Amino acid sequence: MKRLPCLDGLRAVAILLVLSQHFLNSFLYRFGDSISSHELGKSPAILGGIRFFMGNGGLGVRIFFALSGFLITYLLIKEQRQFGYISIRSFYIRRFLRIFPALFFYLFFVIFLSLLGLIQLNSNDWICSFGFCWNYRNAKEMADHSVFLEHFWSLSLEEQFYFIWPILFVVLPVKQIRRIGLAWILCAPWLRLVSDYLWPEAKPFDRKMFHTGADAILVGAILALYWESTPVQKMYRFTRSAWWPALAVSWFMGLSRYLEWNEWNTTFLRFTWSLDHLSISFLIGWLLTYPENRLARILEQPTLRHLGLISYSLYLWQQIFSSKVNLHWSGDFPYNIVLCLLMAEFSYFLIEKPILRWRNRHIERADEKSTIL
Repeated sequence: MKRLPCLDGLRAVAILLVLSQHFLNSFLYRFGDSISSHELGKSPAILGGIRFFMGNGGLGVRIFFALSGFLITYLLIKEQRQFGYISIRSFYIRRFLRIFPALFFYLFFVIFLSLLGLIQLNSNDWICSFGFCWNYRNAKEMADHSVFLEHFWSLSLEEQFYFIWPILFVVLPVKQIRRIGLAWILCAPWLRLVSDYLWPEAKPFDRKMFHTGADAILVGAILALYWESTPVQKMYRFTRSAWWPALAVSWFMGLSRYLEWNEWNTTFLRFTWSLDHLSISFLIGWLLTYPENRLARILEQPTLRHLGLISYSLYLWQQIFSSKVNLHWSGDFPYNIVLCLLMAEFSYFLIEKPILRWRNRHIERADEKSTIL
């Protein structure tokens, strides 16, 4: 599968959803207000509408998850077909070079601020960050400045998933992996309900913990596993009309969002989240099937494509500039947005891009020459 610009555009939509919530939150906090679903009914209609559509950063993260699950699983399948096996060693090296250089750059910057005494972080902050277990962190143990690392929950969930996922391709046939994946997706809402019952104090982390939130990645992975199957191809031929992706978007940005904002039946929401994930996965597949469609063309606009390319660095750096506890001028609008963009561009062009270019030259060639796992 060649690189499709529309997927970079979809990444841009995802990061814009994250940025809009976090920077809006910071902006309103400066005026004595904060974005909270609990206060929506108390807000003026216009402000409520802005919060409704712009305060949906969680959706952006779930789009990232589904895209990641699809693309990485597709590459695993491609590698298995091409070489007859999957090199776990090469997978983890590629993953390390993709995630850790930009991540370490951000962490070292936070460490630098901590050494200067500008922020205060406790030992658990560092343990959870370097150990990729932030999504199981006890919120009561966090210091005020822990928020600068709080977005590591999503990176933790991804790394936990990808520590296990490629190993399944080594020890199990693809048909069995498909069954496991489908069973996991079907059981996900029930796992959330059981988790809520056994650990009610962890309920706010339902979408962040591995055992309750990994299906957001898995739906993309399952799409890749079934991508060339006859039923999936028939489904996309049947849903050729642009009304189908419009329906999916209306669900996860409209009705599902409305139900969650109004805290409508929390038990039912554990199931609607699964529909969110499936709708996002459907949209990804539809864009890949019909890349000439108007929606795909919009997502291929150069500005959106560029935002998609630097989306990982943007996600890392937005946290420090959009945080409510950043009372420095770097946290004020519009300086915070400008600084976030500058640091993301710096991170992408001087760290991410050169390392990825080196990885694609040397690691892929090593794969072609390798004869053992």
